[in-house]
Amino acid sequence: MDAGRVLGVSARSSKFRAEIQGFRALSIAQVLLFHAWHVGSPIGVDVFIMISAYLLTGSLVRRAEAGSIQPFWQRWVHIFKRLLPPLVVTVVVTLGATMLFLPKTRWLGVLEQSWASLFYYQNWLLQSEAVDYFAADSALQSPLMHLWSMSMQGQIFLLFPLLVWVVARLAKRFDVSVRKLALAVFGLLALGSFVWLLAKFVDGANLSYYFDTRSRIWEFAIGSLVAIVEPWIRVSNRISTVLGWLGVGVVVLFGLVSIGSYPGPAALAPMMGAAFMLLFARVDTSGLSVARLLSWRPLVYVGDNSYALYLVHWPIFVMVLVALRAELLPILVGIGLSAASFLLAIIVTRLVDDPVRTSPWINASSWRKLGVVSVSLAVGSALVFGLGTWMNRILAVGAQPVEAEVPAGEVEPYLGAQALDIPGGDATINTEREGITPIPEVGSEGGRWTTLPHECTGVFSNPPSLDDDPVHWNHCKQLTETNADGLTVVFWGNSHMMQYGTAIKDLALEENWNVGALSIGSCHIATDDTTDKECIDWYDQSIHWLTEEVKPDVVVFVVTAGSSERPDQITGGAEQFIQTLNDAGISVVGLRDNPRFKDDQYECATSTEDLWECGAPRSEIYSEDLPEIQRLQELYDFTYIDVTQSICPGDWCPVVIGDMYVYFDHNHITESYSRSLGPAMKREFEESGALDHIRELESNAR
Repeated sequence: MDAGRVLGVSARSSKFRAEIQGFRALSIAQVLLFHAWHVGSPIGVDVFIMISAYLLTGSLVRRAEAGSIQPFWQRWVHIFKRLLPPLVVTVVVTLGATMLFLPKTRWLGVLEQSWASLFYYQNWLLQSEAVDYFAADSALQSPLMHLWSMSMQGQIFLLFPLLVWVVARLAKRFDVSVRKLALAVFGLLALGSFVWLLAKFVDGANLSYYFDTRSRIWEFAIGSLVAIVEPWIRVSNRISTVLGWLGVGVVVLFGLVSIGSYPGPAALAPMMGAAFMLLFARVDTSGLSVARLLSWRPLVYVGDNSYALYLVHWPIFVMVLVALRAELLPILVGIGLSAASFLLAIIVTRLVDDPVRTSPWINASSWRKLGVVSVSLAVGSALVFGLGTWMNRILAVGAQPVEAEVPAGEVEPYLGAQALDIPGGDATINTEREGITPIPEVGSEGGRWTTLPHECTGVFSNPPSLDDDPVHWNHCKQLTETNADGLTVVFWGNSHMMQYGTAIKDLALEENWNVGALSIGSCHIATDDTTDKECIDWYDQSIHWLTEEVKPDVVVFVVTAGSSERPDQITGGAEQFIQTLNDAGISVVGLRDNPRFKDDQYECATSTEDLWECGAPRSEIYSEDLPEIQRLQELYDFTYIDVTQSICPGDWCPVVIGDMYVYFDHNHITESYSRSLGPAMKREFEESGALDHIRELESNAR
């Protein structure tokens, strides 16, 4: 039997199994249900993975047993001459549609993923984005996100033919059974990958391995093992019928009901179900076999088009989801888009896939197949490069900023928060003034905040670390290359403290503070309710570091917690944190958190004609009173800093102030706007008494 098509691309042969195509139809239906409405467990792609490996390995081992040890490169070009043409069409059309229908903030991300999809490293790129705490949320709702599985399969389709070729050569040299040696090799591969998965699963950082090929090789390997042991499996027709129904039933159950987390050990059940289907669901065993149902012509037809359907459905879904600003599709919309995707898949299959797959001229030579692969990559690369160049020109990526001129009497450009301190500055709120493009511009690297410039040394040595935990990004930086002579001050907390650090840097330099910043992503003060082990470990280590090693004079942290669902409140565990530091002789300064929104405010601001459609009423973001703050100031050596009037002036939290975008996502302030908060931050330190208190500490220390 030929290795067949991947994700539904199958070759008709004398041993064609229509039930496998029907099974693929069930799997692609599950993918559509999950992507449209999050129905069931995300196991449809896993089933595709297993079927693909089953067909590929079965074909390779049979050839090797017959004495035909096909060079692995010939198998490579045979596979990729089928896969690449529909993939190239999907990537190029999606990139073009991105420019037409998606916000400009997403263009460069989709461009980067286009290259990754063409050259089969999309899963690794998405992994780096998924574990980057500071990556834009929309990166994981890219119209090309689904191609992670194609990239993973591409990598496996490079590895497995090479493995079987090596196995065949060794078997021939040492006169051992190809099938038995392959069983040992793929068995060890499956075991090693599953152990890797379990280790990552127990560690709990699922984002760090969701797109990791190593955590899913075992699924491919099980498919290979099924193909290898298939000739040795002998059961009665009655048992075969029961096991076939059982296998399909388990897969359907997981496809309709959310069970477990993925990737994870829960996937073992549907994988074994798929294995039972492949082994026991055969039309020649019994008239009651589930294969009869799976061989139903409409199901087989869907299976025949399932590769193209997988490619095209997600870009269509995402375009509509973005337009609707929704996480899930409305029922009727989802049904309509699924039908439209299927019609488009039929067109792609007939016009792109079938002509290449069935061409006698192309299939007559491996060199011609290599030509198809080369031309596909060349054409795809040229078109992506051309569209990317056009994108960059529109976004003016890398262009030097033009000095804006404003009429006499108007507020200077690009003052950000400082515009609010100038008469007439209110006129810059949610306004794009003529001739002035707000910064940071789309495509620039200026949206993110800057960290302190130097690694921690001296008094800040030996900071706590989670060993570069990719989920909880953490580090320690200091303001000056060598420790300053002034009081030791630590900026402590998560990304919200780090972004405020930009606003405090000038004051710290002016006062000659010796500043270190200990930061971690997505963690807060650990309390009895904290369930994230990494956050708990980091918090405990940081308390020890602060109170026993560094012993700073002052710790600055964000004392309130914003939310997109309710007005802000005191951070859980804040009082205990302050008391612990005070007991160690450390003064504490608490900052009020910046706003958090439901939607990406930068994307909103750069996509709308009316900036007042973005942002939110101040009353939805901030509580009118925080009585706990007053109590903390009375009981502890604690000072409160609130610069939110420079972020949410009046009764609205706008997205543009002083020709600067305030946010670069739904809850972080841009580096440029944070820097513009410097004067307001200094003013609040002075008016709150925090600055005088710190200076008094320094005087007493001398």
